[in-house]
Amino acid sequence: MGEAKEKINISVIVPVYNVEAYVRECIDSLLAQDMPGLELIFVNDGSTDGSRGILEEYSRRHDNIIVIDQENSGQSVAKNNGIKVASGKYISFVDADDIMMEGALRALFDKAEHNSCPMVVGGVMLYWAETGRMKRYDSLHVSENRKYSGKDVCGMLLREEMHCVLPAKIYRRDCWVEHGVSFPAGQIYEDMLPAFSIVMACGECMFVDRPCYKYRMREGSSVAVTTPKKVRDLLKSLGDVKRFVLDNDVVQGESDPLLMSFDVNYGIYATQLNSRLTGGEDFSQEIDRLKHPFCKVLLSSSISVKNKVKYLFCRIGMLYKKKNK
Repeated sequence: MGEAKEKINISVIVPVYNVEAYVRECIDSLLAQDMPGLELIFVNDGSTDGSRGILEEYSRRHDNIIVIDQENSGQSVAKNNGIKVASGKYISFVDADDIMMEGALRALFDKAEHNSCPMVVGGVMLYWAETGRMKRYDSLHVSENRKYSGKDVCGMLLREEMHCVLPAKIYRRDCWVEHGVSFPAGQIYEDMLPAFSIVMACGECMFVDRPCYKYRMREGSSVAVTTPKKVRDLLKSLGDVKRFVLDNDVVQGESDPLLMSFDVNYGIYATQLNSRLTGGEDFSQEIDRLKHPFCKVLLSSSISVKNKVKYLFCRIGMLYKKKNK
């Protein structure tokens, strides 16, 4: 009889596009995980540099590495294609220029298995490779021993205590498949709506109080460049999320404090992006729809003092811009 096939516990999906300078470090960090039954799925999104060759080199040496090729279609399509071939009980997502920290996947997996929990979240560190500096990305104050409901976690996302990014988490794969959660093709901020959708599909979530993931900060990445499409896609994603949380009773109407917090926090970001655009395209009118009376913002307990001050300056800046048009 043939040798029994190893049970796949976690499938890690990694979209790859022109990251030859970073992808080895990413792959090595995944191979170093003390996690049995680990499947690594690299989706080459039509890379034109040496990324594809590096993936091929590693796949020849490691049986648990799968390489998928697709025409350049963006991260959303790459992630969707990765989900289609994944066979693990859980799935996780990693960006090809980032690093999974030592022991992270085992910590997430053990928490999920020991507590029969379909989703587990770890900490994300912002990482500047040039200096070695790291900074905590989220501002969560949660208990490691408690199961949080999908609505609880959506509230954390709306308050921006937890960011709408998918790395540093594991999810039971059947939650994606059975609920038809997928990424919007061709869209920047492709993680935003799925971050909410999968939380509600899982229904429960737990946390591990440790850094699990290094998010590399670098110039020239898709998050560092500002274009009209970036602002347009952000505003579309914000609208999609607002409809989702209203339709799923996460918030109680347009005036819910959680929704105001979401509008304010991301309205600040949209205003900052809009101010960096050159060439005449302007989204001030669309961003204006995210505004709330400053007295309500000031009294809100869901919005940080820092963001209240930022919001005030953004509103002043937009009024000044209108006046001088």
